[in-house]
Amino acid sequence: MKRDEAAWRIWPVLTSLAKQRRTITYSALADVIGSIDHRHGWALGLIQDYCLNLDLPPLTILVVSKASGEPGHGFVALEDDERAAGRGAVWAYPWPTSNPFDYAESGAEIDELANRLRREPQAAEEVYNLVRSRGVSQMIFRKAVIDAYSGRCAFCGISFKACLEAAHIIPWGLATREQRISPTNGLCLCVNHHRMFDAGLMTLGPSGQVVCETAKADSTFSDGDRNLTTRLESKAAYLPHRRGLRPSAASLAWRYSHHGWNKPPWSLQYPL
Repeated sequence: MKRDEAAWRIWPVLTSLAKQRRTITYSALADVIGSIDHRHGWALGLIQDYCLNLDLPPLTILVVSKASGEPGHGFVALEDDERAAGRGAVWAYPWPTSNPFDYAESGAEIDELANRLRREPQAAEEVYNLVRSRGVSQMIFRKAVIDAYSGRCAFCGISFKACLEAAHIIPWGLATREQRISPTNGLCLCVNHHRMFDAGLMTLGPSGQVVCETAKADSTFSDGDRNLTTRLESKAAYLPHRRGLRPSAASLAWRYSHHGWNKPPWSLQYPL
């Protein structure tokens, strides 16, 4: 059974158990969904990531070891001393009847959909309509963007996977369906540069250079500040090798307009 299909089958089991204020062992869960694999860490990890992405109570806390009565090593959503409260939060949460992994019924998988976006960014709206769930869409977007950038921050080039995030250029709430999931409306950024990008302190120029809007305050910066900001000014950003995966002119123009910056002559300098 594929990981996404297993998550699709497990989700309604866990939400039903939450309403009953119950837990289930790994082996019993495997029996319920009709699988011979009693671990299911791979599928439970997908559900755990989904809940973390949307700041939902950690639904997978309900799957426990028969011996200890606690989740296994793959459960990382809460510290040990937070688990009692976390379990109570899961039981109290009004879980919807919809299943965010419905796309898997047709055999689709997050990794495959993300790879399709990298091959065919023009298929973004079709992929979004297939998935429908915001949490899953963001997981697909994140993988597609980080893979498109070869796992490097576009501004500083750091490649530690734990530090990387996928930033929307036009935010989710203001984006079209296509833009919400398209890698051309994204940048792979480290945690620090993602926050600075969202705050309008740094951005990407139309010729593919890093633009630092904080340069005028350089005299107040520490060396650490400068390393992250002004010393990157005008340097070439780390962009996808394929031009078709680089940020769209429309997305970058929106970002400049939104932050009140002078709009560059996109028709002259674009594409990157």
